[in-house]
Amino acid sequence: MSVAARVRTIGGLSLAGVLVIATFAWVDSIGGPTAVRERFGATGLVVCVLVHWILNLTPLGEVVPMAVANGAMWGVGLGALVSWLGWMAASLTQYLVVRRLGTELDLDVRLGRLPARIRRFPVEHPAFQIGGRALPAVGLHLVNVTSAVRGVPIRRFLAFAALGQAGPALAMAAVGAGLVAIF
Repeated sequence: MSVAARVRTIGGLSLAGVLVIATFAWVDSIGGPTAVRERFGATGLVVCVLVHWILNLTPLGEVVPMAVANGAMWGVGLGALVSWLGWMAASLTQYLVVRRLGTELDLDVRLGRLPARIRRFPVEHPAFQIGGRALPAVGLHLVNVTSAVRGVPIRRFLAFAALGQAGPALAMAAVGAGLVAIF
């Protein structure tokens, strides 16, 4: 990888990291995710989509249970929609940034560590595009970046991202809504 490509990659990752930390600090400073709904009302839906988007630009978004919080705040339907839109925005952002930076990443080592059932499919295959997103912590990001580096057409990428993120959005929103119902 050239020095310029490394600088662009480090700069992009640093910017995403700063955005995630600032967003997390802001949400915490106003009282946490539930305060977003109380403070902003229906406009809080947009705020939650933006927060979900920014948090999921890095793997830190996998640690913060924002999709569960969305379900707790908005119920299953709206919570799933908020999470899905946030994940879609983050996926598209990662894809476009990597395409724009022209990063010369060597992903073969990372792809070699994937489970055999995912690794046997080419990057543009629906099983990789949808199933790869289900891998804990890095699946979403690995699929986004790998798709951009390997030149998966944007329409194909978006269609499979939409399908691959619908199930987790519904499941996590249902967990959040269920927790509210229990307590």
